[in-house]
Amino acid sequence: MIAYMIGRYFGDDIIDEEHETSVLQKYGARMRESSFNTVFIMRLIFLPYDLVNYMSGFLKIDWKAFLFATILGSIPGTVSFALFGSSIDISQGIGSAEFNPWAFGSAIAIFLVSLLISRIVKSREAQSQAAA
Repeated sequence: MIAYMIGRYFGDDIIDEEHETSVLQKYGARMRESSFNTVFIMRLIFLPYDLVNYMSGFLKIDWKAFLFATILGSIPGTVSFALFGSSIDISQGIGSAEFNPWAFGSAIAIFLVSLLISRIVKSREAQSQAAA
């Protein structure tokens, strides 16, 4: 939230409202219209946090949608990386490391499911925009 607030505070002059046809303006409008979905998808596909945080602040998206999407979208990645880290147990020393295939497989499965969910959310958003 600190990076979001910094982006929001210092981002006033970055986006020029006069040039509505620029790529950044079009993406900014899309992001403001569906803030939750856009941030949620970016969290699920593991885009760098700082990039998403600052960009969300620059584009002045709703902070509540940003926060809620960040919380929900970060859960799969956090669990996946924690499981991946716990799949190798080196507590007995480097030479006697043990590998847990269940933890490793679960990490990969959660990672793939999060990518699948992001695809589903993105396709539903595209369908709803096409229908409008």
